[in-house]
Amino acid sequence: LLLIAYSINPKEKILLLCLARLYKDMYKYEESIKIVNELLSINPDCADAYILMAQNYMDTFNYEQALQYYDIAIKLKPDDLNFQHGRAVALKYLERFDESKEILENIVKHDNSTQESKLALSMFYLQNKEFKKGMELYHLSSESLKDTEYGSDNIWDPGKDIDNKTILIYSNCGFGDNIMWSRYLPFLNKKAKNIILKTDIDLVAIMQESFPYISVIKKSDDSPEHDIFLQLMDIQYLLDMDFSNIPSSSGYLRVNEDAVKMFSNLDIFKGTKKKIGLFWQGNKKILKNRSVNYDLIKDFTNNKKYDFYSFQISEAIQETNNFFDLSKHIKDYSDTAALLKNIDLLITIDSSIAHMAGALGVKTYLMLPKVAEWRWFYDEKTTPWYDSVTIFKQKESNNWKEVFDRIKKTL
Repeated sequence: LLLIAYSINPKEKILLLCLARLYKDMYKYEESIKIVNELLSINPDCADAYILMAQNYMDTFNYEQALQYYDIAIKLKPDDLNFQHGRAVALKYLERFDESKEILENIVKHDNSTQESKLALSMFYLQNKEFKKGMELYHLSSESLKDTEYGSDNIWDPGKDIDNKTILIYSNCGFGDNIMWSRYLPFLNKKAKNIILKTDIDLVAIMQESFPYISVIKKSDDSPEHDIFLQLMDIQYLLDMDFSNIPSSSGYLRVNEDAVKMFSNLDIFKGTKKKIGLFWQGNKKILKNRSVNYDLIKDFTNNKKYDFYSFQISEAIQETNNFFDLSKHIKDYSDTAALLKNIDLLITIDSSIAHMAGALGVKTYLMLPKVAEWRWFYDEKTTPWYDSVTIFKQKESNNWKEVFDRIKKTL
């Protein structure tokens, strides 16, 4: 419908903006940029057009160009804090960290309600291992949870006593965060009377298997009575366990041994070659700078010395006599865990399966973008979160080939 309207009136400003945004959301960046340029030729003072152009270049890893367009937009609307936030993100990916941090600090100072900038700033503090400062700001950035259907009048705040209380923990973050922060549940259990973990359905089985002394329920279940409502990532903050004493780095999740044995009897695991698991593509909207092109994977699996196993769920692969698709065997993370126990090595991008493998003590090569998430700090080879994980970080932004070349040499 937009294209029909565009063919009728190709100079309508709002129409051009909507069409460019749609192309961007469809990952058709060239088309989006073309339409934005048409819009700017008609209206060179349209700040929203410059922002959209910047976002297109951010998504395609052209951070210098993105920054130039953010600068133009800010000149047109200097008081727009959303534009300032976008500029801070571009600076971060250009590794101009001090400038980015300064902008975020100014945004939070002028508008204490801006949750997105609070969250981004908290990540800066955490990456620099400023534990208290980062966790306090993260907690404040998540206050909007009080207003959701999962919220509670009894939400935990620093200083609130939890001894001998029933605590409802809500996993307000991604699957990887759920796995990563579950390591703190045994320590919280020593303080609380009862713990109820409300998590994603795909994690219920593995969490109950690993932590049998707590109750694990689905997010869709009604919340039982509780004294304290706690966000999952606040556990570490509550326990005051900073980054100098990260526990259970050798592994803390339990796997169903019957499932491990069942999978080991599959014909695809009967070979004598070294078994390498692969995961290369996550959520494209969230993991833009973390996903690897499938052509690199196909080239990598041409090595007949190894057997390879795809842990991708939604990405179909063409199986060969040494490259196997595991998706049909995976219903939830309990299956993923059992399959991981049947391989020798996992090679993966920064996604939930990396945390699962690390939490099981499975040997893992973790491929990180040049500017990685805060949790990996600035480490280049190892991580205090998981002893079994070795880091392979990009030396050049978006250059995964060089990362694979190093992995091949290591193998």
